[in-house]
Amino acid sequence: MAIRAMAPGMLLNDRYRLDDLLSETGDARFWRGTDTVLSRSVAINALPSDDPLAPRLITAARNSATVHDPRLLRVLDC
Repeated sequence: MAIRAMAPGMLLNDRYRLDDLLSETGDARFWRGTDTVLSRSVAINALPSDDPLAPRLITAARNSATVHDPRLLRVLDC
Protein backbone atom coordinates (compact mmCIF):
# COMPACT_ATOMS: atom_id res chain seq x y z
CA MET A 1 0.00 0.00 0.00
CA ALA A 2 1.34 3.41 -0.90
CA ILE A 3 1.67 5.66 2.11
CA ARG A 4 -0.01 8.47 0.17
CA ALA A 5 -3.07 6.24 -0.34
CA MET A 6 -3.76 6.21 3.40
CA ALA A 7 -6.91 8.12 4.33
CA PRO A 8 -9.17 8.61 7.35
CA GLY A 9 -11.42 5.60 7.87
CA MET A 10 -8.92 3.16 6.34
CA LEU A 11 -8.41 -0.06 8.31
CA LEU A 12 -4.85 -1.34 8.74
CA ASN A 13 -4.21 -5.02 9.43
CA ASP A 14 -7.99 -5.54 9.81
CA ARG A 15 -7.70 -3.85 13.20
CA TYR A 16 -6.44 -0.26 13.32
CA ARG A 17 -8.69 2.47 11.90
CA LEU A 18 -7.06 5.74 10.84
CA ASP A 19 -9.05 8.61 12.36
CA ASP A 20 -7.10 11.89 12.12
CA LEU A 21 -3.84 12.77 10.39
CA LEU A 22 -1.92 14.68 13.05
CA SER A 23 1.29 15.43 11.20
CA GLU A 24 3.38 14.53 8.21
CA THR A 25 7.07 14.99 7.56
CA GLY A 26 8.26 13.98 4.13
CA ASP A 27 6.68 10.57 3.49
CA ALA A 28 6.11 9.82 7.21
CA ARG A 29 2.62 10.20 8.68
CA PHE A 30 1.48 10.31 12.31
CA TRP A 31 -2.17 9.38 12.89
CA ARG A 32 -4.66 9.23 15.72
CA GLY A 33 -6.43 5.93 15.32
CA THR A 34 -8.64 3.34 16.96
CA ASP A 35 -7.90 -0.27 17.80
CA THR A 36 -11.23 -1.73 16.69
CA VAL A 37 -10.63 -5.03 18.51
CA LEU A 38 -10.02 -3.48 21.93
CA SER A 39 -12.00 -0.24 21.36
CA ARG A 40 -9.21 2.08 22.43
CA SER A 41 -7.33 5.03 21.01
CA VAL A 42 -3.93 4.42 19.47
CA ALA A 43 -1.15 6.44 17.87
CA ILE A 44 0.03 5.22 14.47
CA ASN A 45 3.33 6.12 12.85
CA ALA A 46 3.51 5.16 9.19
CA LEU A 47 6.23 5.45 6.61
CA PRO A 48 7.01 3.60 3.37
CA SER A 49 8.55 0.16 3.91
CA ASP A 50 11.40 1.08 1.59
CA ASP A 51 12.25 4.17 3.67
CA PRO A 52 15.84 3.88 4.95
CA LEU A 53 14.58 4.66 8.47
CA ALA A 54 11.99 1.82 8.52
CA PRO A 55 14.29 -0.87 10.00
CA ARG A 56 15.48 1.51 12.73
CA LEU A 57 11.89 2.50 13.56
CA ILE A 58 10.85 -1.16 13.91
CA THR A 59 13.88 -1.88 16.12
CA ALA A 60 13.16 1.17 18.29
CA ALA A 61 9.49 0.18 18.63
CA ARG A 62 10.38 -3.37 19.65
CA ASN A 63 12.96 -2.14 22.16
CA SER A 64 10.62 0.41 23.69
CA ALA A 65 7.90 -2.25 24.04
CA THR A 66 9.98 -3.72 26.86
CA VAL A 67 9.84 -0.47 28.88
CA HIS A 68 7.14 -0.36 31.55
CA ASP A 69 6.80 3.14 32.97
CA PRO A 70 3.45 4.84 33.69
CA ARG A 71 4.85 8.13 32.37
CA LEU A 72 5.39 6.74 28.86
CA LEU A 73 3.09 5.54 26.12
CA ARG A 74 3.34 1.78 25.61
CA VAL A 75 4.16 0.17 22.30
CA LEU A 76 1.77 -2.75 21.85
CA ASP A 77 2.22 -3.58 18.16
CA CYS A 78 4.60 -2.79 15.35
